[in-house]
Amino acid sequence: MKNLIKTSLLLFLSIFITSCDEDSSSQAEISGCTDESAFNYNLEATIDDDSCIDAILGCTDESNIQFNPDANVDDGSCCTIVCSEILTQDGCTTDCCTWTIDPAASASGGLAETNDFNITTGSTENGATRVIGFSLTGSSITDDQGTLISIESESTPSSLDNIIIAGLTGTTEDLDEDGQYDENITVTFWDGTGSPPSGNYLYLESVGGNTWNINFNIIPSIYGLQLDIIFSGTCS
Repeated sequence: MKNLIKTSLLLFLSIFITSCDEDSSSQAEISGCTDESAFNYNLEATIDDDSCIDAILGCTDESNIQFNPDANVDDGSCCTIVCSEILTQDGCTTDCCTWTIDPAASASGGLAETNDFNITTGSTENGATRVIGFSLTGSSITDDQGTLISIESESTPSSLDNIIIAGLTGTTEDLDEDGQYDENITVTFWDGTGSPPSGNYLYLESVGGNTWNINFNIIPSIYGLQLDIIFSGTCS
């Protein structure tokens, strides 16, 4: 009787252990992606089934300007900058924002027109309005001060840049392309704050509506001019 019980117990243990081994073996064999660098890496997988998908880093927020439709792993590159709060072009030069230059201006009038200057305007690469003026008859502006030229624009000009004022015939710049080089006069832009600078300068004056005068205080006679009108812009 004891032998029978012992035999039965051994048979039961043998069946139980075999069953456990089969369960353990079944649980250990888990198919999946075993590449830890893959997007769909399966920590529990023990058998690689070639299902791995490459991880592509980028912005996964569809509403963001930096959204990458190919990305499946967000790398924190989504824009968090509020573009409208950036007030300068230099500050706006990011991947998240675009600087928009306001409309260009037309130029006419002033002592440049009075003295038969040919006046042309064009746009520069940075969105400024470039004004060039010279006389085809050789006349010059002899006044020490006054309105050099007037501009019309829907936007407010903020400053003048790249100023070239040609004086007597010299050796530096041929503004009117007549084969004679014109001596440049050193001229600065005054923004209207504080006291005027010493020497020769230009400044802007609003005269109402969409009109601004470019006024000057320059002692030598003016034979030609070139300057860039910088307008405000928006960051968006």
